[in-house]
Amino acid sequence: GDPAVSEFFHAVETAANTLACRDRLAPRTRAGTPAEAAALIRGLPRDTRTALLVPEDHVAVRLHTLLAQSDIACPDTVGLLAVMGTAVSAQTGLSRIGFDFHAMGRAAISLLTDTKPRSLAFPPLLQHGTTT
Repeated sequence: GDPAVSEFFHAVETAANTLACRDRLAPRTRAGTPAEAAALIRGLPRDTRTALLVPEDHVAVRLHTLLAQSDIACPDTVGLLAVMGTAVSAQTGLSRIGFDFHAMGRAAISLLTDTKPRSLAFPPLLQHGTTT
């Protein structure tokens, strides 16, 4: 798998442990292919609200489409949060965790020309859409 995806899910598990709610996490499920995504949607519980944390925006858009095609109410039955935060999720109205990629790019160029090493942090921004 993708190292960024693995790091994200490790962070989710760490946070769940810290908040003493690890038992509320379902096992990780791959949804990178159409068949995997369809299987995920078919396997969702229908009697309780579920949240999908999706670290790749294209996959999140595919899952959102499948939820609608399956007559599964989003966000009433399934909440969906895209974590990559690119224009792909923004254009489709998904709730997402976004990042200022323009600021990151400017900072990268600036760091290349700086004479002193430094570190910068770019906080995420929760952007509420139609899926949470």
